[in-house]
Amino acid sequence: MSAFPGAPSRRITARQREIMLLAAQGLSNKAIARRLTISEGTVKLHLHALYGRLGIQNRTTLAILAHSMNGHDTDDAESQALLALASSVRHAASNDAFDLYYQPVFRPAGDKLTGFEALLRLRGIDACGVSPTVFIPLAEKMGMIGRVGAWVLRSACCAAQMWPDHLKVAVNLSPAQFETGDICEAVAAALEESGLEPSRLELEVTEKLLLRKNEPVLDKLLKLKALGVAIVMDDFGTGYSSLTSLWRFPFDKIKIDRSFMSGLDNDNNQAKTIVRTVTGLGQSLHMQVALEGVENARQVALMRDIHCDHVQGFFFGRPTADITSLIQGVSAAGGSHA
Repeated sequence: MSAFPGAPSRRITARQREIMLLAAQGLSNKAIARRLTISEGTVKLHLHALYGRLGIQNRTTLAILAHSMNGHDTDDAESQALLALASSVRHAASNDAFDLYYQPVFRPAGDKLTGFEALLRLRGIDACGVSPTVFIPLAEKMGMIGRVGAWVLRSACCAAQMWPDHLKVAVNLSPAQFETGDICEAVAAALEESGLEPSRLELEVTEKLLLRKNEPVLDKLLKLKALGVAIVMDDFGTGYSSLTSLWRFPFDKIKIDRSFMSGLDNDNNQAKTIVRTVTGLGQSLHMQVALEGVENARQVALMRDIHCDHVQGFFFGRPTADITSLIQGVSAAGGSHA
């Protein structure tokens, strides 16, 4: 069964598996034919069928998939799952067949909804779909993240345009989006198409983007900031140069990684001290500070003692595709979290 209606069958034959691995090594059709003692025309027919079944278009993507399998036989379950996922990603990117889920963001007291973070989901065979930590890196390797990212920006901005004016939307950007295509153009196009006020869009990046002291990346971040959008440092505290990143670029907000909330829940005094210090540092630099991963009442009590600006986590709301009732409920309650 295919993950999508109309998606190609993704199971490949034994002969196609042989041809796939040889083609990924850079062998020509003629060389593959000689190696397998078949005609060159037969190789071409198998490659054509292989591209169709996997939803790919060239040998470059074929090589990426073969490399991603780390030498596993293409008939094992892990490799077949990867090939199936590659086909699903290709099909979704070509047909805008992704979903966006939205997780609410509140003020620390939980009494005011301030916006949502848009989270990309790939429709899978089961109701749970496929984790973005699995399919987004694959989309990057396949060179499709530019198209996918542009779709996310357009969709999130168009959705936010329908919300009350005080609600913002946050969109995650991949480092690969800064390497391929024009991310500034994609953001500007999404804002123009949706009519969303730039100040209502937050763009989240990780410090991985700034690790290599890449001046073109810094230039693009400054151009994005000039559009009027907010630039947010996501997963703060998980890398090697978080503090360096803060002085290299004027972020509007930092999001402290969820791992620190787990530390607070486990009575880790060092974690609490670090979170309180980072919060004070961010605010002294005129950056808002958000805490991720707030999942229970005990964490909420600890978090309120830290005086951050925004909170997000399962305690306040899980990601969902339909946020209409939440927005209506908050509006009816005068902005408070029901």
